[in-house]
Amino acid sequence: MRYIYCLILTLLFFSCSKFLSDEELKQRLDKAYEKKNWEMAKPLLDEAIERYPDNLENYLSRAVISSNLHDKNYKDITSDLTIYLDSFPDNYVVKTLRFQSNFSDSQFDEALKEIDEIILEKGRNPYLLSWKGNIAFSAKKFDIALDSYNQRLCLNGAYEDLKSTYYYTIFSKYFSGNKEGALWDCAFLEKRGFEEDFELMKLIEEDKLVFEELINFSVPKASFNQIEDAINNYCYEIDIFKGGRLHRSKLLDEYYNLARPHNIKNLLDKPDEVYSLNLSYTDIKELPEKIFQFKNLQYLNLSGNRFKDNEKLFNDLAKLPNLIFLELNRCYLRKLPDNINKLNNLVMLSMTFNDFREINENIGHLTKLKYLDIGANGKLRELPASIGNLR
Repeated sequence: MRYIYCLILTLLFFSCSKFLSDEELKQRLDKAYEKKNWEMAKPLLDEAIERYPDNLENYLSRAVISSNLHDKNYKDITSDLTIYLDSFPDNYVVKTLRFQSNFSDSQFDEALKEIDEIILEKGRNPYLLSWKGNIAFSAKKFDIALDSYNQRLCLNGAYEDLKSTYYYTIFSKYFSGNKEGALWDCAFLEKRGFEEDFELMKLIEEDKLVFEELINFSVPKASFNQIEDAINNYCYEIDIFKGGRLHRSKLLDEYYNLARPHNIKNLLDKPDEVYSLNLSYTDIKELPEKIFQFKNLQYLNLSGNRFKDNEKLFNDLAKLPNLIFLELNRCYLRKLPDNINKLNNLVMLSMTFNDFREINENIGHLTKLKYLDIGANGKLRELPASIGNLR
């Protein structure tokens, strides 16, 4: 009865909207948007599209509004998004909305095809790889799901997110017929940095995992800006886990074990082949001049040295054009000089066990930074507002 009543009201409202002027229609639509009254906004947009079918923004707006309705018609949503994308094929935010709509409509092949196109353009990142894995898992394409989840586990992320992904690698192995592999991965949960789960192991052993209970993936509510941030997250460029699939970094440990050169002169025969250099705990007071010949130097460890002029140090570091990894642990730094902004190519920066009272605002200029460790600085009480620039 309630449904019929709502339908009658909608029909009455829709018929009345045809007598509105364009200005009145726009005013009512703006009011419906403001109040998030999607039931009111939908027939208004239907009327706007009927009047002006060439206004493509209205199709996108209708798709977004329709996705907020209680009773969603995903075929209509996908159709509106397709009309918009036919004219704006490079709008990857809208493409993301369309593969999510296809996924919600159980059109898994279309969703997989679309997300592969986005990954081809945007590259691998945690958001897209997780989505691809979830779509493939829902489609029972467990080999594709497992590959996507394994790629995602090699990238950075929050503990709970990585834990969920690891669980779905276990589920993917189990449902693909690799029960032994699923048990093995389950047994190694603690070794991977997660808690043991004997209950899951028992379910696998007794073949009591139920596929239908595990396909509870939902499309998160997200703004256009949030979706754009997610699909443009380029943290995939650095595998800080080196395939270890842990939620803690192994890459810096690996670099830290680099042997120190007995004499930098010995490296000058082939300076273009020097990509990493460990000068930690060598009692240097400033960078040696010879280091500037290593134009391809990417990693430099200067930990354990007390530099006499920190401003000069950062000016000198800026002369290394390809430097992206820098370690300055235990370097007796109380503050960063203003010229820290010159190191704007840095991707990883570690400055633990110093004596920071504050972090210079100019650190916000290091917009390529993906890993920052300023742990064990006990006198540091707050971070600069510019830390929010390190997306």
